[in-house]
Amino acid sequence: MFFERVSDARFLSHLDFLRVVERAIRRSGLVVDYTEGFNPRIRITLPQATPVGVACRGDCFGIRVAADMSIDAIQRSFEGVFPDAIRVLRVEEGPPPRSIEPVWLLLRLNDGHAAAIALAAVLRADEDVRYARSFARDGAVHIELARSDAGGTPLKIKECMEHVAGALAGLGITSGLGELTRVCGSEAAEYEHALAGIGVAPPLN
Repeated sequence: MFFERVSDARFLSHLDFLRVVERAIRRSGLVVDYTEGFNPRIRITLPQATPVGVACRGDCFGIRVAADMSIDAIQRSFEGVFPDAIRVLRVEEGPPPRSIEPVWLLLRLNDGHAAAIALAAVLRADEDVRYARSFARDGAVHIELARSDAGGTPLKIKECMEHVAGALAGLGITSGLGELTRVCGSEAAEYEHALAGIGVAPPLN
């Protein structure tokens, strides 16, 4: 199940988010697999943990539904069971992917567009090819992380943020980030297509 998590939900820890998902599954009425032992829990697979404070769109979690149900019926069962800041985007059959690519990060800077342009330039000059593309628009920096199949070394979000923090410090920008959103998988592909459609997504370096 692919989902988005925005607004106040981005401040949930990994374990707190799992509890929200478990509660939503119970409310949905779906018959699902449980772990074994004295304290059985719903068996939930979450391939990637999103850091606290980061919004996301296109991440996924997996469950095994015991009953024979259609994909549409499963998706309908999740209507209204999550808080407003968490929404199921789509449901797919099969195991959750180990990694979800491509990945774009949208960083909004409190210092505005000039700071975004400066940071994008620093990231483009990264010699380790950790970023496929980066550019500034409307006070935000759009970053596509290097893909594992393109010869780059994919970064985890935490590593990326440490690198960005160092770049901001080197530029003398102290107000930091206003908001960070992670867009991945097919949602990232749609995001990339929209950027290209308005002429702001440059080609791969």
